[in-house]
Amino acid sequence: MSQNAKILKPKRRFEWSKVWYYIRSLWSNQVATECGLNKKWYVGVIIAIFSIALSLIPTAVHTATSNGSSFLSTTSVYNYDEGFYSFLEDAKKNNYNIAFDRNSGMANLNGTSTLASNNYLLFEHKNQNNSGVTSIDFQVYYIKDAANFSDAATAISSMKVNADDGRDASYIIFGSKTFMTRLYKPGSYTAVGGVYGDYLNLDSNMQSLTSFYVTENTNRLENSTASLTKFRTFVDESYINNRKTLALTQTGIVAAVNVGITLLMGLVLFLMTRGKSNPNRGIKFQQCFSIGYWTSLAPAILALILGFMFTGYEIMLYVVIYGFRVMWLSMKTLSPNNGSVVDKK
Repeated sequence: MSQNAKILKPKRRFEWSKVWYYIRSLWSNQVATECGLNKKWYVGVIIAIFSIALSLIPTAVHTATSNGSSFLSTTSVYNYDEGFYSFLEDAKKNNYNIAFDRNSGMANLNGTSTLASNNYLLFEHKNQNNSGVTSIDFQVYYIKDAANFSDAATAISSMKVNADDGRDASYIIFGSKTFMTRLYKPGSYTAVGGVYGDYLNLDSNMQSLTSFYVTENTNRLENSTASLTKFRTFVDESYINNRKTLALTQTGIVAAVNVGITLLMGLVLFLMTRGKSNPNRGIKFQQCFSIGYWTSLAPAILALILGFMFTGYEIMLYVVIYGFRVMWLSMKTLSPNNGSVVDKK
C-alpha cells in the first residue's frame, strides 16, 4: 500500500432521533425526567435561563411599547376634550401661556400666576347636565415649585370636587419639571386612567400651549378633536422616560417571580419524593431541580404565545402553566405507584 494513501474516516451522520427525543421533553414527563437524571446539570440550568427569558418577552414588549395616551383612546373621554379645548381658548383670551423647553426639561407659565392658596388652580371647566345641575368636570393646575410638586399633586388628586365623596373631575397638572394628568368619569371617584411624565422628550414643534390650539377647521368639535390629537402626542412623549423605568421595573419583578417559582418547583419535586416508602427517594437534591428545569421550557413557550394573545395576564401565565406541569409530572411519572424512575432509566 502506498505510504501517501489517505485514510478516509467515515462521516458521522447527524442523529435526528436524538433531536426528536429532546423535543419530546416538551410534553413527555418521562423524557423530561430522564434528561434531568442523566444529562449534565448545567444543561438544565441553561434551559431554565432560556425558559425564563422567553416568559419575560410579553411583559417586556407590552410595557416598552405602551402609549401614555392610551387612556384617551377609550370610547368616551368624559368631556376631557371639551375641557382641554376650553382651557386653550381661555389661555388665548386671557393672554397667558405655558412654554415647554425640551433642552432644560422646564415648563414655564407666562402671563399669569398660580398660588398655593388657591391650590395652584389655573383653569376650571364647568358643565351643565340635562337636569340643569352645573358641576366641574375638568381642571388645570400649574405648580412652579418642583420640590413641592409631589405633595401638591397628592393633595390635588384627593381633593373633593363636586361632592364630599372625593374627586370626580379630570385634571392636568403642569409642573415646572413634571407633567401629570388623570381622567375621571363624572360620579365615579376612581380615575379611569392617567399618566405621569416630563418634558425632556418633546417634539421640537411642541413649544407651548399654542402648539395644541387648532382653529382652522369648520366647527368647534373638529377643532377640539384635532387639539386633543396633538395633546395625545404630547402625552406619549412626556411618558417616554417613565415608560423606560416602568418597563425595567416590571420586567425585573416578573423575572424575580419566575426565577423563584422555577426554584420552588424543583424544591417541590424534592419534597414529594422524600417519603420513606417512596421508590423515588433515591433521586438526589440537584437532580430534582434539574428535572424541574427540563420541564420549564414548554410552559415558557406557552406563556410566550398566550402572553401576546391575552394582554394583562402575561405576568401570571408562566407561573400557572409551570405549576400545572410540575404537578402533572409529580402525580404521573414520579408517583409512588409507578415505581422507581431511577430503575427505569
